Amino acid sequence: MIIRIAVLIFGLWVLLQIIFKYRDRKMSLTGLIFWLVLWAVIIAVANHPQITDKIAKLVGVGRGTDMAVFAAILILLYLIFRIYIKITEIESQISEVVKHIAIIKVKRKKIGKTVKGE
Repeated sequence: MIIRIAVLIFGLWVLLQIIFKYRDRKMSLTGLIFWLVLWAVIIAVANHPQITDKIAKLVGVGRGTDMAVFAAILILLYLIFRIYIKITEIESQISEVVKHIAIIKVKRKKIGKTVKGE
């Protein structure tokens, strides 16, 4: 019973944080929907664990807990993949910016030498 109350309180706190992040424009609408649905499911499952048993039987997994762990692992792996892709994109963008800055600096040096008559 204590774990249900703890998950409920923590889940509600996370839901509020998600809403505040969206309101402050630090999260997209897609992110808002994804995280709201995910945490609503977590809260529902914590308060009604028998839900997972019924879904597990439909999916063909032995117990609801096993299914929940499988689903959590899949979601985490997907999120890690998305983060990896985003980091790779950011690294590429940073490399492009650094190249442009280097080119600008070289051009400024050449212009400076030309103006001084060197």
